[in-house]
Amino acid sequence: VDTVSVDYILDRLSEKNIQELEIIYGGDFKNIVRCEILSSVCSSNMNVVKLDDNTPVAITGLLPINDDTAALFFLHTEDLQLLPKLQFIKKSIKKMKKWRELYNQTFIASIYKENTSVIKWVSLLGFKRITDDITPDFKMFELTK
Repeated sequence: VDTVSVDYILDRLSEKNIQELEIIYGGDFKNIVRCEILSSVCSSNMNVVKLDDNTPVAITGLLPINDDTAALFFLHTEDLQLLPKLQFIKKSIKKMKKWRELYNQTFIASIYKENTSVIKWVSLLGFKRITDDITPDFKMFELTK
């Protein structure tokens, strides 16, 4: 994961991502999120999604929670919609399959309730809704080992 792509995406986040991150981190979330992504021990488990012209439109990855669990995250710009959906979904499923083969972990995802496109995406990846929501603003999903 390169700093240029991370900064580009953070400067152009979708409105739903902004709302989500402001709830979690407050108004000055960009520096916190940037540091978390760039300093993550799992930075090799992150993927920058780019358009054909090499413009970064999303970053996704796994952040370790403990030995048995990792959290999936997905940050994107509004330009993500410029990617062919079927191509994006196929690549996402392939990446998730690779992560599942590499790591014998349960994957979780906590998603802002208004971020319906990401909710659909994790569902297509095989995540199932669980009832233990952290707060009323977030829905919890799980992909078991």
